[in-house]
Amino acid sequence: MVSTDQARRLALSLPESVEQDHHGRPSFRVAGRIFATLWGEDQMNVMLDEPGIRTAVQAHPGVCTEVMWGKRLAAVRVTLAAADRELLADLLGDAWEGKAPARLRPATPAPTTPRPGHRDHSGASTGASGRGKAAPRSSPPAAERCLTGRMPASGPDGRPRAVVFDLGGVLLDWNPRHLYRRLFDDEAEMELFLSEVCTLEWHRAHDLGVPPEETSPPLIAAHPEHAEMIRAWTERSEEMLAGPIEDSVEILRRLKAADVPIYALTNMESWTYPGRRERYPFLRWFDGTVVSGFEGVAKPDPRIFALLLDRFGLLAETTLLIDDSKTNVRAARAAGIQAIEFESPASLRRQLEAVGLLDGRAG
Repeated sequence: MVSTDQARRLALSLPESVEQDHHGRPSFRVAGRIFATLWGEDQMNVMLDEPGIRTAVQAHPGVCTEVMWGKRLAAVRVTLAAADRELLADLLGDAWEGKAPARLRPATPAPTTPRPGHRDHSGASTGASGRGKAAPRSSPPAAERCLTGRMPASGPDGRPRAVVFDLGGVLLDWNPRHLYRRLFDDEAEMELFLSEVCTLEWHRAHDLGVPPEETSPPLIAAHPEHAEMIRAWTERSEEMLAGPIEDSVEILRRLKAADVPIYALTNMESWTYPGRRERYPFLRWFDGTVVSGFEGVAKPDPRIFALLLDRFGLLAETTLLIDDSKTNVRAARAAGIQAIEFESPASLRRQLEAVGLLDGRAG
């Protein structure tokens, strides 16, 4: 029998493991990914790959059960009252590494020398000398974390395991026209201004973290007749937001409720994001967020996709990006990431149902 407190201590004993609240439950993370979650009074979900989950359930009936998220097998649920410390430590250790539990895999010829850091069935570690000396686990390097990932691949189907949302145009109705229709009486004049003065190419510098104090003066000098309109771009930037795209937010809510890992990757100014995060609670639902303005790199630059994968330990081929930009979708696919071009919440919902991330019977 393992108590909840003992299970917590086992999870936190792994290097760089941290405890965080996730949907009101204590969860344990390393490198941004959840590898275990306490569930109820005496259960723990341990995130393994599908072969590891099935083998654990077969080897320990009554102790380990399968956990389905949507239509996919995602974790093994361990009943702590029926488990022993050795089993739980082994499962947690292998989930920490992002793989199936070695002790539960089909038998293979044993190596003549134990690999450094490999734990025997007592939960101890063998050192490089193979003499049984305790050896702490080391955090996988960034490149390895991208391969082992928060939600490892389940096989050749390549179904997405984590979903990454763009913000503007997908979850937030952002459009400069929401502001400038209030400032221009003539629609054609407004469109000319947005195509020749305050262009998206000019605005891209803001997404890269360049402050308006540097971008606005040269533009005002070139177009002094539009000085007030140019200043409005940054002084009244929140008026470019019409609010949340509610049906998209509902999709986000359903994914979160199903324990699907969700992230945000947005081209946004560093000075507007903090206020928006406070204003819109759903921006605080994500397991992680990358904001271009803080990073100095923006979509579709391949470096920002690499940064996302590395920072949160995601596997490119089982990560799905949702973005309203064709260019960004193409760039994500070129980086090996699955991608959907957002057209409407209804279309997105159907596509997520098709890949098993949403249950078509719900909502």
